Amino acid sequence: MSKTDQVKEAILDDIRSGIYKAGDELPSIRRMCLLYKMSKHTISQALSVLAENGVIEVSHGKISRIAGSRKKKIFLVYANKTSIEVQEFWSEFYRGVKSALEEYPDYELEIIHVAFEGEGGLKRTFSKCRPEAVLLFGSVFADLAVPFITQHKIPAVSVYDVKRHNNVQVLAPDFYPAVSQMVKLFLARGAKKIACLSSCLEGGSATVDGQKIETLKRVLAEHKMNLKKDFQLNLLHHRMEDAYELCKNLFSQKDTPDALFLSSDIFAPAVYRAAYECGINVPDKLKIAACDNLAIGKMMTPALSTIELNRKEQGETALKMLLAKLKQNSKMQDKQFIPNLIMRESLCLA
Repeated sequence: MSKTDQVKEAILDDIRSGIYKAGDELPSIRRMCLLYKMSKHTISQALSVLAENGVIEVSHGKISRIAGSRKKKIFLVYANKTSIEVQEFWSEFYRGVKSALEEYPDYELEIIHVAFEGEGGLKRTFSKCRPEAVLLFGSVFADLAVPFITQHKIPAVSVYDVKRHNNVQVLAPDFYPAVSQMVKLFLARGAKKIACLSSCLEGGSATVDGQKIETLKRVLAEHKMNLKKDFQLNLLHHRMEDAYELCKNLFSQKDTPDALFLSSDIFAPAVYRAAYECGINVPDKLKIAACDNLAIGKMMTPALSTIELNRKEQGETALKMLLAKLKQNSKMQDKQFIPNLIMRESLCLA
């Protein structure tokens, strides 16, 4: 190996080990002569080869820097602590984003785990590398990124959320058609008293779960019905044990519902167990429908009817909305998507 190649490989090893990072300024040639114990000519040749290969960039002032990514960055601000690739709900949105991104080779995605970064970490991240645009995967925690988006006027799209922020375009669900169809099926199958279980506390209509319950109330009102206060089961956290206890208490009362809407499929095992222990047969005595179309719903007996969100398609739409907003450099309209009801045995369907 020539001396030039030795220096080149030594610099590459330093880059791989993290001694030099993208954007870092390399030492002067004189300093590198001392570091690598080579002549000025050898160091200059090695730097020329690295520059030709795109590893380093040389400015007009003869200052060499490690080349950064030539692609434009899009931050995906993600709030859940579970890796997005395996988190069942958000992984489908993510697959859609990645699929759409294949059509835009000049851009790359960087996932920002806000649950780990916190506000301080987000500030450092946005200061160190300002992205071209931002995707917010709907959560109150993702709101922490909004001040930085607003401050730097970064184009952003919030996915599966109902909150409005300056400079943030929203891609939100319209649950009315699916909930309306669900209620009609409840009534057609003899239901007269409908209840709901959600993680939305009273006054939480600004959340997606809140919108589901508000939509349910609206549809019931159209049928001259109301949602009794005792039939609104509200969870502070997505804890299976809490869902079980609330349902067990409800099913033990003299006045019990004959239909139940769950804001997420994840509560189904707790609800089914509570119904079984109280001698309530699903679906003969209790019709159930939920939301999200997670894998667990198909595994339940009877299989769970659920509202499908077409999450992959929404991820694709969100990415295209974001890049359209970026290219047009103007305010664009929010968009809604229409979920659809998947009817299974929990609604008395064979």
